[in-house]
Amino acid sequence: MAEKDTQLGSYISCKASDATRVNITVGGKNAHAHMFPAGGFRPNYTATEEDHMENVACSVGNNDVEDVLETTKTLYVTGNAF
Repeated sequence: MAEKDTQLGSYISCKASDATRVNITVGGKNAHAHMFPAGGFRPNYTATEEDHMENVACSVGNNDVEDVLETTKTLYVTGNAF
């Protein structure tokens, strides 16, 4: 991680192919996912120290599958990132 990196949202990503609906939340707050060239989605979100230990959830759905797939992970923010 780059020293004093305040764009931690760029380290959060959701890999999905053929997705028609993607939602990323950080601590229950919608992070407005957008597609990036490597074939996945990243949030339009800047993580802060207050986000340390929050759950990051990625929900993916498409028209072919009735149920939405959701996965969660805990976000670790280290003090040297700020």
